[in-house]
This record gives sequence, structure tokens and C-alpha cells, in this order.
Amino acid sequence: MANLYENSFYRRKISTRRGVWTTWTAPQTWSSWLIRPASDDVIAELSSCDCVSNVTDVTDTVSTGAFDPPSGQWSLLVQTPHQRWATFADHLTYNESLEPLREQFPGDVLTTGAIDDSGVFYVRLWTAGSQKLELVTDGMGWPMPPEDIDDDDEDEEDYRSIFEFVSDKHEPDWPHSFDRSEQAHQQLIIELDAYVPLFHFADNELCCSYEHRDAADMKNIDLVSLVEF
Repeated sequence: MANLYENSFYRRKISTRRGVWTTWTAPQTWSSWLIRPASDDVIAELSSCDCVSNVTDVTDTVSTGAFDPPSGQWSLLVQTPHQRWATFADHLTYNESLEPLREQFPGDVLTTGAIDDSGVFYVRLWTAGSQKLELVTDGMGWPMPPEDIDDDDEDEEDYRSIFEFVSDKHEPDWPHSFDRSEQAHQQLIIELDAYVPLFHFADNELCCSYEHRDAADMKNIDLVSLVEF
């Protein structure tokens, strides 16, 4: 069972945090993309991808607020000493330029997020171009909360467990070992040894959301790279 939850795990020492910053409490649709190299050199593996045109160290300019975003398609990649995953920090809610990495990156590609207007969250993982994991839910939780069930509707029973789940490491009914869908969300990220504080780039500043702001403090960051597509 998940042992870290979004209302408490950010209080832990940052080097030990594993999990996702939230499932449902974001004010808008959000997404996060992370990559983990097959070897120890995430920049070399990223540079080998056909969709990537250039990777440049911009740690100093980002830290001083002097970073000048290029024209065209780009994202920032943040590496920390606290996990092997490197995280893209975007100026967009969803950066379509990252999608080809699913097939081209030699290591692991992880994406997770939530769509607030349809009540969906998702977790997807690819390894060397092959999809290994997918969990997508409509946000109802499982089972459906009793207050939402219409006892007079015989078809209501069909809507208690709506989700898509494919995994090479779990049984098909694994999500139902949890009382709520957000617990399954947290546990998948924890099992992947990932910490997702929702890095993003806004107002010329590298940011993380809410109580996870310390993750964007430069003392907790090894390298920030500009990735152009």
C-alpha cells in the first residue's frame, strides 16, 4: 500500500521524497514528463534522440533569472542529486514536442498528469520505446463513493470501477487493492522511485507547486539544460 500521501510526504527530507505532488487539487489541467537514462548519462541519451536538435547547459542563467528562451520548440530539463529521474520544466501546460521521446529515448520515459475538466488522471511509462505501464481513470475513485450511487439505477453498478490499467509488473486488478484512485496514483510513482513536484517555467523563473517550492531551489538542483526540438 502507498505509504506517502500528498498531504504529508512533502514534509519529508527532499532526498527521500517519492510520489506525485497531487492528483486532484491542481487549479487546472497539469502534466509532467520525466526521463531516466539506461546508463548514467541522461544528456548523451537525450541528445541521441532524432527529435532533439540541441541540448545546452543553462544552469547559471536560469538561476540568475537571465535565461532568454529561444524561438521555436523547447523545454528545460532539470537534474537533481535526489533521484535518477530528470524532469522537464515547461512553459506549456502540455508540450507536444516531448511525445516522440516515448519511442526514441533509450531509457525510461514517465508521464503523469490530470485533466480537470474531465476528471481524468494518468500514469504512463515507456522503456526503450516499449510501453510498460498505463493507468487512466475517470476520477470517480473505486468503488464509487456511496453518496454518488443511485440505488434505483440498475446500471449504476457498471460505473463503479472505470479505469484502464496495463502493467508488466502488476495483476490486472491491482488498482482495486486501494480504497481510492489517488492512492494508486501515488503508489505507482513511489514504486518507480520518482518524485514529481511539478517543475514548470513561468515569469522567467523555475518553479514548483505549492509546498514543493524547495525542489526548485538551486541548492537542490545539479543541472538545468535547454532542450530544443
